[in-house]
Amino acid sequence: MESINSEIKKTIDYDLQRKHDKFFFNKHSSVLNIPLSRIPEVKEFRSGWDVENHPIEIIIVGVGGTGGYLVRDLSRFVYSLEKRITSRNFNIEITLYDGDSVEEKNILRQNFLPQDIGLNKAEVIANRHSKAFGVNINYVSENFDVYANCSNKKKIVIGCVDNNEARRSIAKYMSKCWGDYNAEKTKAYWIDSGNEKKTGQVIVGSKELKDVTDLYPEIYSSSFDSTEQVSCAERMLQDEQNMFVNLTASNLILNYVKNIILDIPMVTHGTIFNIDNKFDNYYILKKETDYL
Repeated sequence: MESINSEIKKTIDYDLQRKHDKFFFNKHSSVLNIPLSRIPEVKEFRSGWDVENHPIEIIIVGVGGTGGYLVRDLSRFVYSLEKRITSRNFNIEITLYDGDSVEEKNILRQNFLPQDIGLNKAEVIANRHSKAFGVNINYVSENFDVYANCSNKKKIVIGCVDNNEARRSIAKYMSKCWGDYNAEKTKAYWIDSGNEKKTGQVIVGSKELKDVTDLYPEIYSSSFDSTEQVSCAERMLQDEQNMFVNLTASNLILNYVKNIILDIPMVTHGTIFNIDNKFDNYYILKKETDYL
């Protein structure tokens, strides 16, 4: 991976300092898996959103492997809600960010067709699925802008990126969202997805829930960045990655999105998986316990 740029470097110390700010210590505790004897300590968490009366913004950063499949199924989900909800205030707006163009190597594993080669990924995915389902999908044919406006809409930012530099950029944006507005106005969630050859994880973070950088703080250290930046598509060509990992991650993300939007109770805010159908979960706890 290329070294992180100077602007990002300046924000790392700031973001690390924010780890000591009060709202980080107010986050619920969580633990990976839990014995049956500890089930009473699990906390039920709800978003408190009212989808019928509050506009919702969904930002997807990266629409290559996982992101491309996610937009396909998310569009169908939003379409189904539009058919069922009659409130005039109902509005879900989707915005895609990706600065890459479709290459021949992407056709093997990602949600693209041969005729898409040479076109911007975000543009292709947005146009295809907005036309298919008639939902509102915008696109930005550039990498995610950490200085983008953090409105007071209900917001879900979904990171489908393959490097920690991009995660640090999203973390900076989320810190701004969580810090600039009170929790009742913002209610912003960050869902991060990452994967390897046969494994992956999906983590849901918010002001109340630990995000991926809380659970994996090494993301903030550039020493953990790969010295050689290899895309997901290139790994597939090298037989290092299975396309079904992306499909699994997409389904997990969509399920968390559904729970947030429809205010469905959750007892987990993260899932670690492999394509051999093994799943481990980060459970939300009522309080700190001695085995954390």
